[in-house]
Amino acid sequence: MSENLQPYEKLAKKLNIKISEDYTYNPDLQISTWNTADGYSIWVMTDDPNNLSWENEVFYYEPSFHEIITRLEELDDEAEVYIDDIDELMHPSEIEQWLEEEEEKEEIYEDDVLGDPLRKKRMTANGVLPLQDRSANDIINNIIKP
Repeated sequence: MSENLQPYEKLAKKLNIKISEDYTYNPDLQISTWNTADGYSIWVMTDDPNNLSWENEVFYYEPSFHEIITRLEELDDEAEVYIDDIDELMHPSEIEQWLEEEEEKEEIYEDDVLGDPLRKKRMTANGVLPLQDRSANDIINNIIKP
């Protein structure tokens, strides 16, 4: 990914969604603060602001990065997301860390699924025998060692 992109732009590209701090009519997901009649702020993360699920979409406290990213991952491709103040709700360093973790997961997945011809040699050279090359007794004995 290009280094010139803002973290939230990299996130949008990774998830194949559109993220904006500019409200557009009827976004697929809206994450914003609302004010109550008595002057308190609540956080809302909803796909339909006219039909809120108070138990699942309204937060007394600011939703965590994990709650937000989980909801973003559930969206369809090309979904439009409005985030009231992305830097407040999703700090750039949290986004960068998540992106790095996802990249590492993809590399591990590619090695496991597509195969890494040198993986077995590297693991054996480091004294670790891949699980698929161990017998059940070897695994149990290593776990139960006194």
